Amino acid sequence: MHVLQCTNGHFFDGDKYSVCPHCGAASAGGDSKKKERSDSFFHRNKPKTVSHSQSQSNMGDDVTVVLPQSDETAVAAIPSVPPVAASSLSAPAASAVAAQQNAVPVSVVPQAVAIPAASADSGKTMGFFSSNIGVAKEPVVGWLICVKGMHFGEAFELYAGRNSIGRDGSNKVVISGDNTVSASKHLWVTYEPKKREFFVQPGESSGLSYLNGDNIMIPQAIKMYDKLELGNGEYLLVPLCCDSFTWEDYTNNQ
Repeated sequence: MHVLQCTNGHFFDGDKYSVCPHCGAASAGGDSKKKERSDSFFHRNKPKTVSHSQSQSNMGDDVTVVLPQSDETAVAAIPSVPPVAASSLSAPAASAVAAQQNAVPVSVVPQAVAIPAASADSGKTMGFFSSNIGVAKEPVVGWLICVKGMHFGEAFELYAGRNSIGRDGSNKVVISGDNTVSASKHLWVTYEPKKREFFVQPGESSGLSYLNGDNIMIPQAIKMYDKLELGNGEYLLVPLCCDSFTWEDYTNNQ
């Protein structure tokens, strides 16, 4: 094949055509070897970029407009843009394509970002014993045992720190079904782990609570088998942690 180039810059086979089949212009002459070299395999795989001025003046019916692509952007994971036939474009659309050709290509290569997995206790406050002895679940420090009322015989777990008592699930101690107990924070029972002592104090309820028959108005100490009157129920404190036992004694066993 004898490759020629017309005066408008189009390449064509001189063995088949005497003039450019794209625009009808005559051959511009020149070194045919150089033209054949430009049509070699590697040069042919790199489409010629048509400038804005060329796209306006040289577009023929068979001209294909191809967006420029550098060696760097060729390896980027970017979907290729298929060639657009000029004959299928309106004048404004052809201008828009030409403007895109003059834009500097940007290589966008997605980067792998390592995102640390959230821990199971992310966003949660660690309890006193769970942080000290390295366990996921806070150990029980005692119980409130119902001795009168609809929950008779049931045990309610207490944990280190403040234990809110109420009817709904937002409380640590949930006394469900008893409408005489406030939904949230009717009463607080606190275990102080450094001194190994329990305390009781009123919550946000307008209802009253009693310790051994006395109205609870201020925080006060509560001991083994002391009786709390809460709503229509009565509960005994049965401590696990006390002078003779603490979970810290078992730290080395974990």
